[in-house]
Amino acid sequence: MPEAWYRLGQLRSQKGDTPGAVAAYATSLKGWPRISWAPDATVKLAAALTDANRPNDACSAIEQFDKVYGKMATIETKTLAKAIRVKDKCP
Repeated sequence: MPEAWYRLGQLRSQKGDTPGAVAAYATSLKGWPRISWAPDATVKLAAALTDANRPNDACSAIEQFDKVYGKMATIETKTLAKAIRVKDKCP
């Protein structure tokens, strides 16, 4: 079921539904699952939070990404996380 929320987040993001994407990604990540799509979902949550003008929340999501998923993430996901970190001036 969490993967369905992740996919819904992707769809909502593509449709420009930022609040819906934030809610779907956040729901998919309850309990910080250790599954292949979780690093991507966390960074996409951060990107949606950035789009929603919530940089502090985006930085918190990136911090969790680093702690929980940083080592298992793809290069592409790590690159997006770095871009969000710079854009939102995360510590």
